[in-house]
Amino acid sequence: MYAASMQSLGRSTQRELPELAQYALLSGVVISSGNPIVTVWGSEIPWLVLSAVAIAAALYLRLKLSPSDYLVIGSLSAISVLHVAFFGTAVAAASAGFVLKLIIAAVCAATVQNLTIKLIRIMTVLAGMSLVFYLPLLVGVDLVGLLRPFSVSTGDLNLITVGLHTYNFTEGATRNSGMFWEPGAFAGYLTLALLFFTISKDRRQVSVLGLAIIVVALLTTRSTIGYAALAMIALLMAANPISKRRSPLGLAVAAIGACALLFVFVALSTNLEFLAAKTIYQWESALSGRAGNETTRFGQIIFDMRDIFLRPVTGWSASPQPRIGESAAIEAIIQGQGNGLSGFVVRYGFLGGSIAMLGTFFGMLRWSSSIVATIVSVAIIGLLLFGQQFFNYPAFLMLFFLRPPRSQIARLPVIAQRALGASAPARAASSWPRRP
Repeated sequence: MYAASMQSLGRSTQRELPELAQYALLSGVVISSGNPIVTVWGSEIPWLVLSAVAIAAALYLRLKLSPSDYLVIGSLSAISVLHVAFFGTAVAAASAGFVLKLIIAAVCAATVQNLTIKLIRIMTVLAGMSLVFYLPLLVGVDLVGLLRPFSVSTGDLNLITVGLHTYNFTEGATRNSGMFWEPGAFAGYLTLALLFFTISKDRRQVSVLGLAIIVVALLTTRSTIGYAALAMIALLMAANPISKRRSPLGLAVAAIGACALLFVFVALSTNLEFLAAKTIYQWESALSGRAGNETTRFGQIIFDMRDIFLRPVTGWSASPQPRIGESAAIEAIIQGQGNGLSGFVVRYGFLGGSIAMLGTFFGMLRWSSSIVATIVSVAIIGLLLFGQQFFNYPAFLMLFFLRPPRSQIARLPVIAQRALGASAPARAASSWPRRP
């Protein structure tokens, strides 16, 4: 009866996608969320294909999302409809695209079992593959020259991508971008995998070698925000050990965490003067209104606040067109911005931003079952958003819809199971034991 109840979670039948199909769906979400070669095909095509696959999977499984899932999708969709009503058809395509990404994220989170572990494994493969393309550069191998004939033009002269890897020449290709558009983006997805490992109850399913590969790849991104997030994750991991008893896996994870923390400390301390000067310069540039400051992280916040105060509740829509108007200068500024925190509030207002952060909080809470770990996790996500527009992509939008693994459902109170969309048999089989 217990097995049957677990199968009935969120579904009216026992249908389930094959394991390989689950990996394929999640891999498609990750790739479409970060690979610049996807934009060569047209930014709409991947979302249309993925949404068609997600809807087909939902129909095949007779998938029933949880009430909280419907609440998040419905609220953000309602805001998008208001944008179309106010700004007209100019924002319709972008607004519909965002709703499609929400649907993709929700269906993927509900369909892929053990989602956190699967995402960790996918990122392990991508991290290992990135090292194959990146490490030869450190020993003088001109791999870029060898691969250039096979590269695909993305319209950005600073990017050379062969699909499996991207060389970003903004800083001379000295940082590892993986298959993503830049090192900071790669660092964000690697950090998400490590964060999932930290809060997951099934960490024993992750190999020590895979974890080490992810950490090494993260270090090669040379991302300041990635390093800061890694330090926070290492401390969170120390506070949430795999087991209170000493075990080979626990000791290995502790060793990896200690080495990573030491590397981050050395890297940050040796570059502290440079980082401090850079931060102070960006802050002063933002305050003084110096030319070009709008594309820095601090400058973007000040730039965005002007528009946020004009439309504080529901924002300006997923399309930049209402903000751009006829100004080519403003268009160039918006396209060069990367702060995902203020950027999301500009698009969806404080209402949409609150829904996003609350969705992230409760999604993390379902997995970690710890308020402290959840708060730290949301702080790490916020730190990542400070550097990149991750909420533009379904891989990070899945955070709104995370649900605990089936092994944990039976231990939850009935009211929590109802919120997750568990069916009646699941609730009955997993009710709290009565005292004799």
